[in-house]
Amino acid sequence: MFIDEYYINLTNLEKEVLNLIYKNMEEFVGLTIQDFSKKLYTTSSTITKLIQKIGFTSYKSFQKSLEMEIKERTINAKTFKESQKDLTFLLSMISQNINAYSEAHFNKISEMIINSPKIIMVGFGNSFIAANELFQSLSRLGFNCFCTNDIFGNITLFENISPDSTIVFYSHQFKSRTIFRAFEMLSSFGFKTILISSNNQVEDKYKFSAKIIYESYDSKNISFNTKLNQITINYLLKYCIKNKISEVKKDKPSILI
Repeated sequence: MFIDEYYINLTNLEKEVLNLIYKNMEEFVGLTIQDFSKKLYTTSSTITKLIQKIGFTSYKSFQKSLEMEIKERTINAKTFKESQKDLTFLLSMISQNINAYSEAHFNKISEMIINSPKIIMVGFGNSFIAANELFQSLSRLGFNCFCTNDIFGNITLFENISPDSTIVFYSHQFKSRTIFRAFEMLSSFGFKTILISSNNQVEDKYKFSAKIIYESYDSKNISFNTKLNQITINYLLKYCIKNKISEVKKDKPSILI
């Protein structure tokens, strides 16, 4: 129901309110915004601001989402065979993504990473898992890198690194205001930026140095879909990076004593 990417911009109190709603949906569905607010001992304007912060354009669309979530919860659990079938379908769709990627494009991005004095992986919500996975892999290869899901808490770090550094953004939707603000702030430092996302309609004003866009097929299991697609992209990137490192080593003349 709630997209993880929006959580980074919520206060602890707002998160508690959402958790309360999520655990007791049946008590909140179908209520007017006035009754909804009274049930939470707050005001209608506060509820309106909250649902906008988590990506809904109106209270009506928020209520519709509650109804859909309740309906989804009441569906009988799938059998093991049905789950296997769903997973097989999802993997086949991811396979289509893999076959659609361009090796030349991945090689170009790999060169950007290799030639950067510092690489910073940024991941929001579920996307932080993939960001951290690439961070660990690059660290083992000896790269100077860092991983975070808190851009604004690390401003000092960004102010003190080379503008030739590269930022790798992991964001399934790349739509929230917080992510836009984070991108704008990092762009002001002059860093090269790479986006890994399912959003193929990122506005022109958000100019990335490079993008890897994957198709997202399973809207009912966005979290799992996101992780699989992004980890797959990481695997291909690591393959390209390792190959390029090997090529450089081969090209270096041996020292004869």
